[in-house]
Amino acid sequence: MHRPRTSIELAVGGEAGARLTGHLRMQTSPNTILCLVRRLPLPSVDRLRAVSIDDWAVRKRRIYGTLLVEFDRRCPINRLPDRTGATVTDWLGRRPSIQIVARDPSTEYARAAAAGASAALRVADRWHHILNMRQALERWLGRVHGRLRQLLTLDLHRTFAEVVAWEDGRLRHAGRVDMTRGGLESFARTLRADDEVVIEVTGNAMVVSHLLRQHAARVVIANPLQVKAIAHAHVKTDKIAAGVLANLYAAGFLP
Repeated sequence: MHRPRTSIELAVGGEAGARLTGHLRMQTSPNTILCLVRRLPLPSVDRLRAVSIDDWAVRKRRIYGTLLVEFDRRCPINRLPDRTGATVTDWLGRRPSIQIVARDPSTEYARAAAAGASAALRVADRWHHILNMRQALERWLGRVHGRLRQLLTLDLHRTFAEVVAWEDGRLRHAGRVDMTRGGLESFARTLRADDEVVIEVTGNAMVVSHLLRQHAARVVIANPLQVKAIAHAHVKTDKIAAGVLANLYAAGFLP
């Protein structure tokens, strides 16, 4: 089986006054480099104050060990052959100087830290705190996403209005509405109680605003002086104009 090759470059220098200087390139494989790295001695540690415990994959989904990192120097100090509580408990028990043990949420590591370093402060590490908060936020957003407010912008014309929705930081074309009382009332009934609507000042903006306010949480009429980006745009379409309004409002540039 063909294995990828790589190279390592060594600096070669002569003694004082010698002209032999340059670089030597040797072909090798990634596995060879990993073997050499694994043979390097681990740093010696006299007294440990704080350590972090996490698992590491020897073979992903099949064989796992335990990695221990010293907080103060932020470097690995040992690798245990498995991730069982007994192995970690034994390692911690032989190091009474440890005052802080940070770990992942594994119950196996929790029991090992309690048994092997009962006097130490035991905490979940920062990376797993952030991961847990992100996962909790994603679960919450998944449950309430349908109830979150929606921002709609209308670019008004004499016979129709172009509608653009701003959701999750993205613009989505939401179609057109007929500029008739029936068309506007039908559109207004699709709004949710916490939706917000932005429209640009036109001759019929007040009528549209009055109809929509009965169904939306807020209706904002944008002053043309505040949306010069639309007036000065080199390419202007109804969708682009409505999209600019949505972005300006979402960024807080409209009242």
